[in-house]
Amino acid sequence: MSDEEDYGFEYSEDEEDTEDVEIENKYYEAKRSVESDPDLTLKEMDAVIEMEQEQGQWGFKALKQIVKILFRRGQYDEMLKRYKEMLTYVKSAVTRNYSEKKINSILEYVSQSQELSHLEKFYEMTLEVLKEARNERLW
Repeated sequence: MSDEEDYGFEYSEDEEDTEDVEIENKYYEAKRSVESDPDLTLKEMDAVIEMEQEQGQWGFKALKQIVKILFRRGQYDEMLKRYKEMLTYVKSAVTRNYSEKKINSILEYVSQSQELSHLEKFYEMTLEVLKEARNERLW
């Protein structure tokens, strides 16, 4: 056998891995502008969500950032809408431990709100999803 003999191996990049890297890069690119240009961050985080063919960790992370930005801006109705969207990822897109950690983080973050009616809705939505997912550790 010579060194030049073809062994039949094909070296090709895995498209799925490339896509994940692109989504990850887009997420971190968007996150960099969170303080300097929150409007751009919102737009770019939505792009991250659209890039995922199925619900996954990057969409979940993007929605978490969107919820935090909307909270800081006092856009509570939109925040609740996007939080509800984020909670749909809990059932299948992210691990139970990861979702618990991030939900706890967001609950702590929004607990400083003076908007009690929105805060109550926030907790009710969370409790409902956690009961459906049979996750007693958070409720």
